Amino acid sequence: MDVQIDLLSTPEDIEQIIELQTRCLRVINSQDYTPRQIESLVTSQKSARFGNEIIVVAKYDQKIVGFACLSVSAPIIGGLYVAPDFCRRGIGSNLLAEIENIAIEKKYKNLYVNSSVTAVAFYQRNSYKKLVNLGFYAVPKVWVEAFLMNKELIPQTNLEKALPILLFVFLFLVLVISIIR
Repeated sequence: MDVQIDLLSTPEDIEQIIELQTRCLRVINSQDYTPRQIESLVTSQKSARFGNEIIVVAKYDQKIVGFACLSVSAPIIGGLYVAPDFCRRGIGSNLLAEIENIAIEKKYKNLYVNSSVTAVAFYQRNSYKKLVNLGFYAVPKVWVEAFLMNKELIPQTNLEKALPILLFVFLFLVLVISIIR
């Protein structure tokens, strides 16, 4: 199977992307969310795709079978979906790798994603770590459980690792000196 990964190039792709996203939410995510949550996500996510995102698509036989989005202004993955009949073939990991490469080109040291319950295991297999359970309200005020996750893309230097400690020591010394005086 020859799946091609490419940057989104035509306005016609947006319609295919919305259709794919809707199908994925209704089929794949239905194991972890109620029908009300799913339909709320479908409505909320449609509007999200028209924001400022870099969209990478996977095509098979000229049809979009997966896509991933990266915010143009922050190190945040806006979504990653693979058609139900194309899951577990490496397409999601390839899309994620492409998004990570773009993020590295943008000099992002970390990449964040607000992962669905359904996708947590996928992201963990790709070296993402859970930071916090961080749900959100989807349209119309329906609570959706999710997890904020991240992956370090560019390792911190020793100085960057030491800065929080040095800052703490400095502030502590300032406090001690002010008390002594």
